[in-house]
Amino acid sequence: LACTAIALGAALSKVEESKLRAREEALRKQVYLLQNATVRESRREAVERFGVGPHHVKFDISIPGNEEENLSFTVELAPLHKMPHAVHLFLEQVYHELWDNTWFYLNGPHVLQAGPQDWDDDEEGKALQRFKDTQLDTLAFPEYSHDYPHVPWTLGFTGRPGGPDWYINKVDNTAPHGPGGQYQHELSEQADPCFAKISDGHDVLMKVFKMEIYPGSHEYAYFLQEPVEIVKARIVEPAVGNVIKPDNQPRKKVPKRPRMIHKDSFTAEP
Repeated sequence: LACTAIALGAALSKVEESKLRAREEALRKQVYLLQNATVRESRREAVERFGVGPHHVKFDISIPGNEEENLSFTVELAPLHKMPHAVHLFLEQVYHELWDNTWFYLNGPHVLQAGPQDWDDDEEGKALQRFKDTQLDTLAFPEYSHDYPHVPWTLGFTGRPGGPDWYINKVDNTAPHGPGGQYQHELSEQADPCFAKISDGHDVLMKVFKMEIYPGSHEYAYFLQEPVEIVKARIVEPAVGNVIKPDNQPRKKVPKRPRMIHKDSFTAEP
């Protein structure tokens, strides 16, 4: 009788295992369908509002001690057929002027990272809230194209699923920021989305690369001692439609303390 019970239990376990495998495969297919739908809609909406490309965004920045100097750099977004979802999100962020009054705050050995930063303890989360209010804070999934890797002078979204913070690759980060490189995430086979490249203003960014940072042993390791403000970012090519600006209230010139999130880029050094 005991043997019969054991045999029956084993048979039921195999049935349950088969059901679980089938369920897992069905969920995998559902995720695949949703991602494909997101990609299609992103490309369609990007073309309707911003054209087929190539798309360019110009950033005006202010380096401490050089406030009177007009400093800028320009990025060229990846082709829509390679990175439609990431490119569409970034263009929408710029279109809604969300990158105005944000900061380059982290200057590591292999990336320079930018993002919204809070100014005071009582304002915690307000800088990021602008992105959330417009529902343009993160990607739906970490899109990646092997045809657009993390080579020097390209831009990538940090974190999972990605954004709003992004970084400029200072070295070839194809391996550490590509599939399997960010092993601290649960789905380590994924990658940071790489979605643009610097097309002009390399000399300006080199000035930022050389700025003073806190040492690796410090609480704010690799953070810029003096953050660099992104004064404004604008799409070079004209867009269709009227922009609805977020409520950008005047704040202090320099963040009081860094926002200690989205440092994923620094957990897997090349």
